Amino acid sequence: MEYSASDNLNSHALSNHPSVSRYPTDWDSIAHQVRLRDGNRCVICGRNDRPLHVDHIHPRSQGGLDLPSNLRTLCEVCHVKRHPNMSTDPQWQKTVLMHTTDPLEKRRLKRNLLLETLKRPITKRLKYYYTKWFVKPKKHRRW
Repeated sequence: MEYSASDNLNSHALSNHPSVSRYPTDWDSIAHQVRLRDGNRCVICGRNDRPLHVDHIHPRSQGGLDLPSNLRTLCEVCHVKRHPNMSTDPQWQKTVLMHTTDPLEKRRLKRNLLLETLKRPITKRLKYYYTKWFVKPKKHRRW
């Protein structure tokens, strides 16, 4: 199946609407083609024993298209090295969860999302109480 730049631009225009996924409707098919092309291995380290992601060589945020020529297969470790803050970003985890087919990967991402969701309010509350009860203002310190 051939993909033209206009197909991608149309899906990109729709992707600005909040109810539409950022990825084209045939993303799973495109990603599958890319994984097959790359031999179901990471193109950087060559491993195939880790969850595999499809990465944009030229990022979408900088005008990159969802064409197989702009995509490559990366293992999770190499993908996180390329985008260091992605592994803890809940939006990124939701996107990967939506497009992954590996049941173990789905389970791990769901667990991480739950932990991230719980961790933020707990951390904020702990900081508040720690500051309130254990950190004395400078003007009250006597030692």
